Amino acid sequence: MLVVTSNWAIGDGSLVRGSRGWQGMLPATIHRAALRAGFRRDGTYHAIDGIDLVLAGDTFDWLVSAEWRGSARPWHGTVAARTAADRVAGRSVRAARAVLGPLVRWSRRGLAVPASGPRGRPGRESVIVPVRLTLLAGDRDAALANVAGRGGRRSFGIGDAWDDGKLSIRHGHDLDPTCSATGRPCGSAGRAPTLAESVAVDLVAAFAEAVARQESPTVMPLLRAVAAAGPVAIPGAIAGWTATVARDAGFSAAAIEPLASAWRRCVDRWLAAAQRDVPSCEVEFDAVQALAGWFDAAFQMPDDPPAAPAGIRRLLPRLAGVSEGSVTCHLGLGGDPHGIEASTPAWAMVAGRGADGRLWWEPLGPDRDRAAVIAIDVADHRDARGGRFVDAA
Repeated sequence: MLVVTSNWAIGDGSLVRGSRGWQGMLPATIHRAALRAGFRRDGTYHAIDGIDLVLAGDTFDWLVSAEWRGSARPWHGTVAARTAADRVAGRSVRAARAVLGPLVRWSRRGLAVPASGPRGRPGRESVIVPVRLTLLAGDRDAALANVAGRGGRRSFGIGDAWDDGKLSIRHGHDLDPTCSATGRPCGSAGRAPTLAESVAVDLVAAFAEAVARQESPTVMPLLRAVAAAGPVAIPGAIAGWTATVARDAGFSAAAIEPLASAWRRCVDRWLAAAQRDVPSCEVEFDAVQALAGWFDAAFQMPDDPPAAPAGIRRLLPRLAGVSEGSVTCHLGLGGDPHGIEASTPAWAMVAGRGADGRLWWEPLGPDRDRAAVIAIDVADHRDARGGRFVDAA
């Protein structure tokens, strides 16, 4: 059985307080899926052989943190920057214990499921099945292998991709021009920032620092939405908050204006910072100036903002780079109501093989009616569709 999830973006809590949401229910959901996966099409029960659990990138967000509001930046090669990065990573790992702890314990001890009983029904006894946990590095936690490698022996895997010979899973931020680093790779120090890093650290974190102390309970959802969005998706995230959370809370235009003013000031400062420390980006135009204008008007957009200008659309992920048999969890697939096919959280993935043997996969985004996780049996293909598929809702 294969379970794939991604983009949890658990930060250190210094600027944006995390919301566990469905993550707190994830262990119980996976356990329930394992039980349901044991039932065959003929109604008989046979305990599963094991679980491959893949956290496919950006489990942590090591960019939006108060640690970077001084002079140090994640891409600096200084001792101060490395020390700050260690503090951010350490706090985010501690913050993740409640949701990651059960999964790590399973990877050490296995998961108890009912053994196969008489007449093909679950028996009274339990059997321990192995859980193979793998964490993949994303663009927000690119140094995952370096951080995890300091803890000595571990019961889970760390890498850039997961592959069982039939299905390949990776985060896929290499397909996003805003996450492309020139010179040294993303996650290393002593290099230029990527455009996504520049926006997250010098704009989003600065905005969070400016408004996080406001008493309104609707401000934190705004910060979470902006922090979770990729650079091109930020105006849509703000427009979505304005059209839903702020409206439901009875915010007037006058009440939103202080937030809008703080945002515009942060955009101006980010533009100045990005002109001094020019971010790398795989496009041949001034992406910083184009984004600054797009960001500046974010709070002025109507409920249905116009499509992004042609230049900004060149910053969209290259979806053509996704090959057959490959799942990329950084990209949002399909259109969105704001006309921007930008990076969106791929909270859960389902994949399998059809009767013709071809692989199909479908991301279940956060704005759809979806399960928290999807479980996939990718073992021996014993039926016409090439496996058993279990919706873990």
